[in-house]
Amino acid sequence: MSDVKSIFGEFENPNANNEEKVIKDYCNEFVDHHQYFVEILIYENIIDKDNRRTVNSKSLITNAMVMYLMLETLISQSIADYKTQYGNTTFINKLESVMFNLIFVTCREDLALYKHLIDEKHCEQRFLNECL
Repeated sequence: MSDVKSIFGEFENPNANNEEKVIKDYCNEFVDHHQYFVEILIYENIIDKDNRRTVNSKSLITNAMVMYLMLETLISQSIADYKTQYGNTTFINKLESVMFNLIFVTCREDLALYKHLIDEKHCEQRFLNECL
């Protein structure tokens, strides 16, 4: 009889426990950073309405956005590397679905509310300069 594989991937891969922990840690760090970043944006939005923004405001938002982009890229690359090395396991399929279809989408929607505070071109340029 031939080996039948699930369309959902292997159920678990005991050799990948360490990599799974690292990817989970990256995801938790992303969520924590996003919450911190949104708090910064809420505060900056309030002081922007009162015309009290400072030079540090732009720098703080830029640094937080660059970190956001780095973490998002790190998670995407880690998932791709995991899939290359271990294939599609149930763990990675669930995590990928949650991160790409729920978390990243929701986070982008949150950031869209404060788009007027974020200089996206400058942030992307800094991100590319720091990552390459």
